[in-house]
Amino acid sequence: MVTRFRKRAWPALGVAAVLALACATAALAGRSSSVVVVTCSACQSSPTDPFLQFNYDAVQQFNARYKGRYQIKIVDNQYAGSGPNRLQYYQRLALANALPDLFLLQRSELQTLETTGKLYNFAPALRADRRWQKTFYPGSFAALTDAKGRVFAIPEERDSIGIFYNKSLFAKAGIGSFPTTWSAFLQDCRKLKESGSICFAMDGNWVTLLMWANLIGTQPGGAQFLLSGTRKGDYSSNPAVVKATEFLKRLHTSGYVNSDAFTGDYNNAATPFVQGQAAMIANGPWMVQSDIKGKNAVPNLYSQIGYAPSPGWTAKGGGLIVVAGNGGWVSGTHDPKKEQAVLAFMKFITSPAQSFAQTLKTGAYPSVQLTLKPPQLAKLEPLAYRLVRESGKVKYTYTDAYFATPAAFFQEWTNDWPSYVQGAMNTTDFLGKLSAAASKTGP
Repeated sequence: MVTRFRKRAWPALGVAAVLALACATAALAGRSSSVVVVTCSACQSSPTDPFLQFNYDAVQQFNARYKGRYQIKIVDNQYAGSGPNRLQYYQRLALANALPDLFLLQRSELQTLETTGKLYNFAPALRADRRWQKTFYPGSFAALTDAKGRVFAIPEERDSIGIFYNKSLFAKAGIGSFPTTWSAFLQDCRKLKESGSICFAMDGNWVTLLMWANLIGTQPGGAQFLLSGTRKGDYSSNPAVVKATEFLKRLHTSGYVNSDAFTGDYNNAATPFVQGQAAMIANGPWMVQSDIKGKNAVPNLYSQIGYAPSPGWTAKGGGLIVVAGNGGWVSGTHDPKKEQAVLAFMKFITSPAQSFAQTLKTGAYPSVQLTLKPPQLAKLEPLAYRLVRESGKVKYTYTDAYFATPAAFFQEWTNDWPSYVQGAMNTTDFLGKLSAAASKTGP
């Protein structure tokens, strides 16, 4: 994900492992060879993660094309995708001056790691190659640029994140179409519950916060809050945030979500959906490849699935999460020769050919603007592509809760969301704690 959720939860990495990677990095740096070797810790082969597998395949092609000049050496590690301790892992490597030459971070992680002063600044290279820079969607670098204009990552994706729904469970409950308003959504949840289905699958973290963003973003002023307001002021004084938070709580207290919706484990949301027990889940288009068509899904699940923008607070006020540049490729190199190799790989993996291949293999859309011909369009996953086209038609578009929110917010949410839903604190106190946590880390 960088803007996507990777289903991993790893234990903390030991000091010995960090020192081992530091020694490996130092050994590579000392090699005497005309081939410039750079390390990548987000490029290992993976049978379960299509994003990592795409990166791995791209590395093989890059190494073949640049044989004798550049070589990317893959460093296997448990944080190749993501995990709750990934930021700490890279912080330790930064302290040891052993950051990989290529790796991936989310924006909230990037904001912390960039303070180490160990990250490569892509801004001069982008200015020097305007043609490359213009291949990206407008605004793709906004979240990856600091106040001084330094760009610390190359965006990996531009996601249109909607709500998957099971048409068979809808029909069983007597529901003919996806709801367009939040009031209709509640009515449908009641019908689904009465028919024996879970209305909405949640996890207490990623999926739950996507819905929080939908509920905020489909109100006037909500998009601005999600873009930049998470660091400003008391959330409890923002009517849109209060309304969204109390509605989200109501889904839980009304029994419309799965019983294990507080764990923070994405699998607890994905499993009831792909097993045909839950009627809806919020997630990005990559879920088609990774879960809906996965081995754990009930047979023929894909044929039963629809994908829609979020309902709205009014009849014509629906919305869609559209995220560009919520994270991306980062580099820890400051060796001029390695910098050139890193840039060569960045231009290679963000080329139109590789960007289209990324979409086919992962289901996620790139930050690169693609001009596709009919034969290419015919290869795209239709659920996801329809939502990409919908992004230009809905009344509201906005980012997700992860876009501009510091890491401390998420820890506070994980700790306090269950207590709030269960009545141990009121809305003002809950939102006050969230805003206090979010303000601890500067922009």
